[in-house]
Amino acid sequence: MKSWIAAATIVLTAVPALAQWTPTDDVMIVEAKGDGAWAVTCQLQDRKGATVSREVRGGKKGWQRLTQLDARGGQCSYQAAPDRPLTIRMRGGLYACPLPTVSKGWCEQAVAAGGSGQFDIKRRDL
Repeated sequence: MKSWIAAATIVLTAVPALAQWTPTDDVMIVEAKGDGAWAVTCQLQDRKGATVSREVRGGKKGWQRLTQLDARGGQCSYQAAPDRPLTIRMRGGLYACPLPTVSKGWCEQAVAAGGSGQFDIKRRDL
């Protein structure tokens, strides 16, 4: 009985740690949030040199996330909704920050309604 209680205690104390997973430095993360019809599209090179497309679009609440493990470089383009602003942020320890503001471990950019543009994804070690 005591061993069962001890095992249950170990399992229950480990559960919150699983919910707080932090990606490794080689995972490139781009997130975007806004209202309306916005889009962020990235063309990335994987470790084999193949082009991989990733995209997030408006329509859901909260941050929309696109990721790529061990991206070797690439470019992302964005388009805010015509009447609503868009916020873009990026994180990844191996990647240079292509956006103008750094806050709480993310580099960020606020895009005005109707705004569009692009940014490059570059690894720091290449």
